[in-house]
Amino acid sequence: MMAQPGWKKTRRRRLSSLVILPLEYATLNFVQGDEDGSLSKTPVSSGLQSLWDKLFSADSSKQQLACLKEINKYVLQDDTALSEGERDALQKALAWLLLNPDSSQQVRSVIIKIQASLADRCPPLEAGLRAQLAAPAPATPATLQLLEFLSDHPLGRRLLLDSLPQLMLFFKEELGFHCQTMCAMVSPVELAAAAGPGQRAVRLLMVTLQVLQPLSPEYDLETVRAARDSLERLLTLPALPWDLRGNCGMAYVLLCLAGGDRDLHATVLNAAFPSAELCGSDAGPVPLANWPLAAQLALLAGCVHALPSDQLLLPAGGGGALLSLLLGWLLHTGMSVSDTATLLGFSRGVLSALGRITEACRGALASPGPPDPSAPLPGPSSASAELSSAVGDSPSGTDASPTFPDLTPDGPADPPDGPVGSPASLASLLPEVLVEDLLQFVWRLMADDAQSVRSVAGDMLSALVALFAGFPDGPFLRELTTSVLALPLHLRRRCRALRCLLPALGVTRLLAACPALPRQLVGVIGDPAVSTHAVELYCVLLSEHRRAADPDTWLSVWVEPLFESDAVPPPALAQITGRIAQLAPGSAAYVTQRVACRRRLPRHLWLVLLTAVQAAHRQGAAGENWREALPVARLREALQHRDDQVGIREWERDGGIGDSWSEIGRGRMVRAAELMDFQ
Repeated sequence: MMAQPGWKKTRRRRLSSLVILPLEYATLNFVQGDEDGSLSKTPVSSGLQSLWDKLFSADSSKQQLACLKEINKYVLQDDTALSEGERDALQKALAWLLLNPDSSQQVRSVIIKIQASLADRCPPLEAGLRAQLAAPAPATPATLQLLEFLSDHPLGRRLLLDSLPQLMLFFKEELGFHCQTMCAMVSPVELAAAAGPGQRAVRLLMVTLQVLQPLSPEYDLETVRAARDSLERLLTLPALPWDLRGNCGMAYVLLCLAGGDRDLHATVLNAAFPSAELCGSDAGPVPLANWPLAAQLALLAGCVHALPSDQLLLPAGGGGALLSLLLGWLLHTGMSVSDTATLLGFSRGVLSALGRITEACRGALASPGPPDPSAPLPGPSSASAELSSAVGDSPSGTDASPTFPDLTPDGPADPPDGPVGSPASLASLLPEVLVEDLLQFVWRLMADDAQSVRSVAGDMLSALVALFAGFPDGPFLRELTTSVLALPLHLRRRCRALRCLLPALGVTRLLAACPALPRQLVGVIGDPAVSTHAVELYCVLLSEHRRAADPDTWLSVWVEPLFESDAVPPPALAQITGRIAQLAPGSAAYVTQRVACRRRLPRHLWLVLLTAVQAAHRQGAAGENWREALPVARLREALQHRDDQVGIREWERDGGIGDSWSEIGRGRMVRAAELMDFQ
């Protein structure tokens, strides 16, 4: 539409995040109250005051940030000696700016740097944080953002520790409010809408507990129990979104640790069996069998994530570690789950357990000896996947009562048989029957229709391979290889499993375990269901073997089976032939002869052959009689296309074969090479 006369095209202005400082902070030389109640002014140097004047008069957030950076440089200068009064005044003013809900993350980051340069502690900031947490309505996004920001900085962590009573009361009220709100929801849609703020609060509680855990803080037990009750009620909501439920499970376990329950061994065992009872609510014991399946998963997976390694490695009666019990529970119940979201939760729970097992084995190799029970509790595994995407809703009709033998702990932990870090120590964490169940679970996931589940299955198999690769002399990797090779040939998951196995096993050992593997792959390349995966695997294997084998062995292993079978589709043959030409340009004569024996080939495959021969010419492979091997008449027939008149004329001019081969059909050859991805 034409602009009307007098109209002016304007650009919409983005709202600025400029924080307006109050007038009392117009100068750092403001009036402060002394301890005796009298009023005094803080003397401030002219250099610091001039920088503060620029900050106060800034008219954009960008200028404000630049001024704060200048103040930071000024404070860090060697010749700058701030008096105690100047430090107090600057700390108070910056504390107000940091606690302001409109302050951006960049502004807060610079302020934290300045505060850390001024002193190890910041009394004005501590007082302001306590005041915010004790406000009548603290549950604001700004407060949650501030706590999340502080948990990422050493000074902020000390502030959180100093404000621990107010902080736990804040979480108690916050969780109680969200619990009451969501328990009153009837519609799943309403519940999902109300779960957003609750999710942020629970995640923040998790982060805060993880940050404070190594500092061994002293929590108020009544406040911790009240927060646990709220989480327990949230866990048992049938329609709770699965990501929130997973975070609730991990936060519940962290609160158990915060409440002084260092020995969670019996608690976890009770949670693992339907006959046990889990206490923690004012209404009395809650039978775990009555919990939704996803709630049980959230609690057990939370144990996998949050429990310290010294407790996860305790034996559970029959000699197996507690971690093995948790993994077995996840596998046993996950095999009967059909709901995609819940299955994804079980899958990621198993993946987390494998991460903790890997961590335990590496820790045993690095620091032999039993853990010190008086040592501070470590945080959760950094190798574990985040639980926020690990749990699904409980499907209807699923048996939530797996049967296990009674594995009540009957004594202190015994060291595993064999040297620390040996295959025997891994066998104590992954018994043979558990490995079999684990592989069955992986194959079941790889056959799932959901791409997300198949992706987690690949990650799980890669984690298993990485774990077993640390014990090359043990039976674990060999058993895994046997299990993979025993899969039916016409299954895509067999190709994916071999790809996962290759980094740890190597192509030489893989071929030693299955010499017929190249011919097996050639036999299934013609199957449309598995062709793409088989071709990719074939190209990967021949590329890896090219580095490890001599040329004659490589050709006999990979190239001969390819041309002995007429079942390989021309597109697949073209792709693999091009890869062979890339890896070994000197083999162009051999490939040319074998391709020329094929009776019916599409035109694009002949162009692949031309590319291979041209590559041989560039490499100076004139001694391999590639000219005699070239079927001139058939190539000329293949090039008879109205697009290729230039190439045909050059071909005829040179008599089909000449010394200027690189000029024959150059344009068409370049286009073919680009098309087939050979350059």
